[in-house]
Amino acid sequence: MATAPPQKSEWLIVVHDLPDTADRRRELLPKHGEDRKNDPAGFWVFGGALLDEPALAGKPMSMAGSCMLAYAESKEEILERLKRDVLVTGKVWDWEKLQVYPFWRPARPSI
Repeated sequence: MATAPPQKSEWLIVVHDLPDTADRRRELLPKHGEDRKNDPAGFWVFGGALLDEPALAGKPMSMAGSCMLAYAESKEEILERLKRDVLVTGKVWDWEKLQVYPFWRPARPSI
């Protein structure tokens, strides 16, 4: 009897930056972006910065962390991917306070 393929779910990830990491974040962002290209297609639904204040034209953004939506089989799959991320290994993200939640949207595009 054939087994069904693993079922994937959406996962909301919230991770704050460690204190005083703005310069290191800027330095590591290009590699962070490059490394995402090695992830399976559709793994990352979206991602972006958590801000201390709303983004306003002409004013520099003050980033406090990151928020992402991933499409994966398990929380463990998310953690395995994130622990290799340059923002974790480069000590920008606060790994100890990482939050990963199963997420559901009542209306979403098909994946």
